[in-house]
Amino acid sequence: MKKIIFLLFLLLFSICMVSGKVQNTFIEKIDLKLNDGEVGLVFLPIDNSSYLLIRTETESILLHTSGPDKGAEKVLKKLGQKEVNYSINTNFKANECITLKDTFETTHIRINQIDENYLLELDGHTFFVYNKGNFIPSSYVYFLNTVSIPEAEIKLAFYKDNIGEDFEKELTDHWIDSYKIKSNEFTIVKFSDQSYNVIRIPEYYF
Repeated sequence: MKKIIFLLFLLLFSICMVSGKVQNTFIEKIDLKLNDGEVGLVFLPIDNSSYLLIRTETESILLHTSGPDKGAEKVLKKLGQKEVNYSINTNFKANECITLKDTFETTHIRINQIDENYLLELDGHTFFVYNKGNFIPSSYVYFLNTVSIPEAEIKLAFYKDNIGEDFEKELTDHWIDSYKIKSNEFTIVKFSDQSYNVIRIPEYYF
């Protein structure tokens, strides 16, 4: 009987150790370990709001993209992001708060607001955040709402989880690498030269 209890204890201990290592592995991935010229994006869907955390080796930018401006503080704490250099179109306290009306530019990043959309230039990568109105063809797109997908090549697309199955099918029919942005997980994309890497982290790891 003692042997059985001891074996059960060993089994439980092993499971806890493996679980802890897996959890640490996922959490470590949020540290993008960016080199000079690399850019990382973290999608922050919070209730009915959407934010993008843009990271380089030396800079951090929080961009409010849609919905009510609230809840970012709580999520950023989970990511270990206590402060950001620039806060754009949000009340989140940062070293510099900016109300974007046209263009914002740093060493590696340029952000243009076009009506309710955003065009991000990330060290050679063009990333378009589409909400309403005219669609600007780009290699990388974040769809907050649906639009007729143009013939221009889209390499990578992200879309909110409230977008219908018809749009998902259209993305698939165009052979576009696409990811649904869910409210219960963090989605990260890291751009390097002409390549990208997407990481999904379930929220419960935080």
